[in-house]
Parts: sequence; structure tokens; C-alpha cells
Amino acid sequence: MTAFSVSIADISLPHALSVDDVLTGNLLECDALSGEATWQAFTYDCIIKAKTLYPLLQDASLPTIWLLPAWAFQYQQKEVVVESFNQLFSTTAELVFCLGSSGMDASIQMMIDQSIDAANIIAIDGVYLPNSSAEYCYYGVGGLIAKFERVKEGWSQRFFHYETTVDFVQHDAFQALFQDVSEGLIVPIDIIFSPGNGVAQDGDTWLHSLQLLSPHLSENIDYVFPAYLLGKIGAMSGVINLYSLINNPCYRDSQHALMISQEQSVHQAVGSYVWINEEAHS
Repeated sequence: MTAFSVSIADISLPHALSVDDVLTGNLLECDALSGEATWQAFTYDCIIKAKTLYPLLQDASLPTIWLLPAWAFQYQQKEVVVESFNQLFSTTAELVFCLGSSGMDASIQMMIDQSIDAANIIAIDGVYLPNSSAEYCYYGVGGLIAKFERVKEGWSQRFFHYETTVDFVQHDAFQALFQDVSEGLIVPIDIIFSPGNGVAQDGDTWLHSLQLLSPHLSENIDYVFPAYLLGKIGAMSGVINLYSLINNPCYRDSQHALMISQEQSVHQAVGSYVWINEEAHS
């Protein structure tokens, strides 16, 4: 296993000026957009956001990995974006992950598999914030720039897998995913980053299979519900979740964390992370 760090250099959100503002809840007032954009308009806005973020990279010599919405079956969107990114930034399809919040987990697996020591990360997705009626409203497209680096000690990815389906209420893949992640598990799970708020019935499919992990759950397990604070910000959520895990000193003594993702009713994923020290790395 290889430890890594993730640092966030720039963030562009309608309701926050920095990642620390997001994590502390120091948010700006902003207005929701009327309705949702068509897929053509949303795809175009994602490309425009990419054009504004790319010039802000501090080290353009590093490979740049793009994290985008969970377009599981939206082949036209992916084709348009990959072709545009190739023309604008000379990128390749292998560096574009259309997996929403679990795009960060998938890209870390790819970077470790390919022995990439450092890379730029640009995450772009729609921003949905809850209103007074607990309904998520569309606020446009946001983005952030981060940097991935391999380090001697810290959090390390142990497992990652995702599934796509037409309807995850009818096809709950978490049963298989949780069984896979628990194989060979020695240390207890100390932290779970959930994809929902633990309350909404249509957005918490992962809870139905959580009992499969009961033998592995720590007595003092910490459940984190980013949707309460972050809203639904897709691909950016995956980066911010790991950033908060890495930089929160309360988590550093924890042994095992799970990142759970479910998006757009078609996407389910689980990432598993363990803390390793320099001695274990050597």
C-alpha cells in the first residue's frame, strides 16, 4: 500500500470562497437557478468551467486528471467532453473519470497502479443545495483544483469498486460491495462517509446492506454525512471528503475509513482507506 496526500489549491463554488468555508459552514448567500439546465447546456457549462480552472494550475507539467459528473449511461455527454478536453488541453480519455464523487477514489487507484507520484486534479460538477423544505435545488456548475502526491505516511487506499445499474433501488449492489470490502479485514472500520443524510429513504440504499459490515464496525464508529453541510456537489465531494479525512487531526489515529457513493440512481461505489505510518510503508 502507498500513502498519499490531497491538497486543494482553488475552489469555485456559488456558496463558498474556500474549502475551509465549505467544511466549517461559513457559506455565502446565493440564489438557485430556475429549473435544471438541459444536458447540452450543463455539458457546455462544465467545459466552460474547465477552461477557467485549467489556467490556474500551479504546475502544468504534471498529468492532469479530470473528475466529472456520474454520467453512467450518458454517452453523448462523455463523448462531447472527452473530445473537447482533447482539443483544449491535449488530455486523453484515460484521464477523464465520469464517476461523480467516487471519481477521486477511481483516480487514486489508477495513479497507484501506474506509479504516478504526483498529479493535478480538477473536479467539476453540478451544485445542489437544500432549501427550507429540504429539497435540493440547482445552483449551477462548480469546480476545484487539487493536487495528489504520494507520501511516506498517511491514508492509503485499500479497496475501490463501483457498479452501475438502471435503478439501484431494485438492484442494490452494496451487498456485494460490502462483502468484497470486508474480505481479509483485520482492523475495524472507524469512519463511514455516507452519500446521503441517513434519513431520506430514496437516497440511502446503502443503509439496507450496512448490517453486513456489523462484525467489522468499531464501537466508537464515526458517521459523516457530507450532504448535510456540502450539499450535493458530485465529483467535488469525493475530493473534499478525502481532504477533510487527511487534514482532520481527530481522524489520524483511526485505522480504517469507508467512502460510500450513490448518485443519479444508477451509480454505487465503495472506497476503503487505512492509515499507515512510515514504518509500515517501509
